[in-house]
Order: sequence, then structure tokens, then C-alpha cells
Amino acid sequence: MPSQARPTTVHAASEGDKFSADHELVAVDCPTCHIRYAIPASLERSARRYPGDQANGWRLSCPLGHTWWFVGESEEDRLRRALKVERREAGRLAAERDQARATARAQKARATRFRNDRDRERGRVAAGVCPCCNRTFANLARHMKGQHPGFGGSPPSEG
Repeated sequence: MPSQARPTTVHAASEGDKFSADHELVAVDCPTCHIRYAIPASLERSARRYPGDQANGWRLSCPLGHTWWFVGESEEDRLRRALKVERREAGRLAAERDQARATARAQKARATRFRNDRDRERGRVAAGVCPCCNRTFANLARHMKGQHPGFGGSPPSEG
């Protein structure tokens, strides 16, 4: 029966920390001598996560003693940076959406006020109140034509 690849404790450090290695091996090449050798997959994942060019990065050694390390941004850092960019973009889009909603609400309120004012004025005129001088007249149409001929955009009639 083939055994499952499970982490096993191989060495207990003097500080009490334990190093765990799995049975899966990953082939790597030394950048100096180009020798190919295998290291545990967990070691390779840790070395990629903490590149050696940082203060506490992981440095590896090939069988001939050359020290090397993975360079550049770790996958975790790249994903963290991408998440930060996406969150910033989501915040910007949310702010734009909120601004658009506020603008739409303001425009709707302006239109409602205009409609209400117009309807109120029409009601007053229908009740016989002159919109120019606020006097009440029984025959408003005749009054508007005679006293306020230019009201409402219609030019004065000749006659």
C-alpha cells in the first residue's frame, strides 16, 4: 500500500521549535552551477514566501555549497497587493455610485418641486387668482388678456 505524503517531524530545534518536512520533493536548479537537486516541497514554499533579498528571507544552498534564494515579490505579497488595489477600486466605484445616486435624488427632488409649484400656480389661476398681482377675478381670462397680455409667452393680440 502506498503511503500518503504527510508531514513528519525530523528535527527538534534547541529553542523548542519543530521543523516539519513532507515526503514530496521539488526539483530546483542552482543559479550558479546549474546543478539540479531536490528539496522538500514545504521548504520550497517557505523559501518562495520569504525571498532571501529581504532582511529575514530564506537562503538555500546547493549540494556544492552555493548560496542562493528566490528573488522578487512572493506570491503572498503579490496577492496582498492585488487585493489592496481591488479594494481601493471597489471603494472608488462605491463612492461614484453613491454620488450618482445622490445626484439622481437631487434632480428628482428639483423636478418634484418644479411640478408642485407649477400645479399650485395652475390651481390658483383656475380658482381665479392672478399670478402677477395675486388679486382674485371672476373672469380671469378676460383680465389676463387685457391687463397682462404678455403673460405665459403669448404675444399681445392686435385687435
